[in-house]
Amino acid sequence: MNSSGGKRPLEGKTAVVTGGAVRIGKAIVLELARAGARVAVHYHSSKQEAMRTAREAGGGADVFAADISSVEQAGGLISQVHEVFGGADILVNNAAVFGRTPFLETTEEEWDRFHSTNLKGLFFLTQAFASKSDQGVVINIADSAGEAMWPGYLAYSTTKAGVIALTRGLAKSLAPGIRVNAILPGPMLPPEGSGDLESIAEGVGRTVLKRQGSPEDIARAVLYFVTDGGYVTGAVLPVDGGRHLTG
Repeated sequence: MNSSGGKRPLEGKTAVVTGGAVRIGKAIVLELARAGARVAVHYHSSKQEAMRTAREAGGGADVFAADISSVEQAGGLISQVHEVFGGADILVNNAAVFGRTPFLETTEEEWDRFHSTNLKGLFFLTQAFASKSDQGVVINIADSAGEAMWPGYLAYSTTKAGVIALTRGLAKSLAPGIRVNAILPGPMLPPEGSGDLESIAEGVGRTVLKRQGSPEDIARAVLYFVTDGGYVTGAVLPVDGGRHLTG
């Protein structure tokens, strides 16, 4: 990727990473920054962590606050990035809320909270991104829960099933100028509030590769879609050590 005189592949490009302050989001921010992108690090409540991540990223990275469950704030986030950076070429929809919602105990408020951030927010962020440019790349961070539908986490799981379906629909709707793909992370970081979900050790035991993944594995997959995956759209890529093969 450095064949053109050492130039980094994303120099001159701007990326927006939602939930970019910590965990997988942070790894994505740093990977894109190393490739030369200016990165807009979105956060909702993790301001200090977002600022630290932006400092680590360097290259003019900046932080942007928004509650993406609000359509107005989602659109405002993209507008702010355009004002500060002059445009946006890459959108990584990583931000999500997670938690246990036993079926008979799930409230309307809980159902709406998951869907407002994980699905509605993603939809309207992408709409705002595409409304300002007919060229670019969108990567959605989905979850194997969207295919396996974890018992006890149905509100979350249905949002991720929606993200998978939406990825394919957006790939059709936004072609040929904007490519849209999704990544399904495997066992690497237990989500906060994971409760009775399988432990990392149990998850690793169900992988084909028999080892734990890392946030950097997801970040490298994002970079592939942005740089070398120019003929790929509508794809849903499991980055899970083969966990999806074992049921």
